[in-house]
Amino acid sequence: MLFMKFLLACWIPGIWLFTQKVKTTNLTPAESRNLNLQCIWGDLYDHHDIWHFFSAAGLFFSFILLLVIDDGIDHVPRNRILIF
Repeated sequence: MLFMKFLLACWIPGIWLFTQKVKTTNLTPAESRNLNLQCIWGDLYDHHDIWHFFSAAGLFFSFILLLVIDDGIDHVPRNRILIF
């Protein structure tokens, strides 16, 4: 459950940051640059950078959850494990 909480704590802000429109391909690069937002974390990282951090952490916790989801059944006989 702890990894599930970490997973959600990373994916929810990551998805929100991903949906923010900070660029457009319909304009020239110089005009699209005007859509850039101010850096919001340490005067260095903008929404796109922070999205990378959160999505990477979300992927990490997703894979860790998959690795540990069946840790408690090491000593259970296979015929006692109900799958489908």
